[in-house]
Amino acid sequence: MDNIGEIVLNNTRLNHFLTDKNYKDLLNQIQFLMKGKKNFGDELLEKVRSLVDQIDSKNESLNDSIHSLNSSLSTLHDTALDLRVVPMELIYRRLPRTVKLLANDLKKEVSLYLEGQDVQIDKIMVDTLSDPIIHILRNALDHGIESPEEREQQGKNRVGKITVKTEQQGSRIQLQIIDDGRGISREKIMNKIIEKGLLSATEAATLSDEKILSYIFNAGFSTAAAVSNISGRGVGMDIVRMNVMQLGGTISIASEIGKGTTFTIKGPITAAIQDVLIVSTNNQKIAIPNSYVNEVLQISHDDIMTLKNNPACILRDQYLPIINLGYSLGYSESKITSDASHVIVVISRMDAMIGIEVERIIEKTQVYMKEVDSSITSIFGIGGATIRGNGEVMIILDCEDIFDSVR
Repeated sequence: MDNIGEIVLNNTRLNHFLTDKNYKDLLNQIQFLMKGKKNFGDELLEKVRSLVDQIDSKNESLNDSIHSLNSSLSTLHDTALDLRVVPMELIYRRLPRTVKLLANDLKKEVSLYLEGQDVQIDKIMVDTLSDPIIHILRNALDHGIESPEEREQQGKNRVGKITVKTEQQGSRIQLQIIDDGRGISREKIMNKIIEKGLLSATEAATLSDEKILSYIFNAGFSTAAAVSNISGRGVGMDIVRMNVMQLGGTISIASEIGKGTTFTIKGPITAAIQDVLIVSTNNQKIAIPNSYVNEVLQISHDDIMTLKNNPACILRDQYLPIINLGYSLGYSESKITSDASHVIVVISRMDAMIGIEVERIIEKTQVYMKEVDSSITSIFGIGGATIRGNGEVMIILDCEDIFDSVR
């Protein structure tokens, strides 16, 4: 896969060369000079004309070769991807024993249903996805599924039901973990939010169910009445969200009291390729993972206000904190530019949104993630790297670092 990534890169460079504006301008200038004829003798003019014809002919041949290479490369890439992917069964085979042991410890009765075992995913995602799935299952058994006696009192089957279901949707997968337990109490979470000082009672009351439930993914957040060896420490769900988002995916929750809870994870089949938004700041090209990008705004300087000594603006009746990307990454000294208008990329995760000021938007594209040494990714803001068609190394922004710094 790495070798194919290199071939793709070289192919992109060829395309970049053929579409390079300077190269085309040079050919146009030669042709323009030839039309004038004043500065050329007949013999020299004929030689230049012959040279330009040869260049045009070679360009056409090169274009044909690149089209042929694109077709072969696409087939080769699909074949390599088939070799790289493995069935979800590799993850699923660990789950029945985990659920059985945990159910015995908790003295609960539960049946586990597994669907979509044949769905293929990138083998490097197996370990990354296994831990989040097991953690959500532990929470479902501990918090969601009631005791057999409680379920019978509610008119439910005494045996709880948990379903892990995976579906392929084009080049992406959707994985759901569904339980038929007690559901998640909005009031419990709201009380915890207020107790921890994250929001006032008035602010919490205005939030949608989805927003309220998203606070489960905050670090240190737990509604468990007591700490046990299974849950209650507030550790894990924030890591679950971070792992999923670093794979280029998203995670969401839906819950109904008395009916159960559904966790939905959506992500690419392979983590080697990511959708990104390329932006420019301080003459640097930076890729922002598409899974974090919510929208792009253009606002005037008058729209920016100061809130708690930091820049912000109003977006749909909510305060949106704004940071300058160049300043955050150490490229510039000024926090927010004084331009008449500002280009803002709004990034979001379950519990928050941040506006990132950039100089301009370049394009939305797919990139191949390159292996990067841990000493590089430990630097603030660097989540990885890729190489552009012109050979430029481009960093991929670590949005989790940005959220942590703004918090």
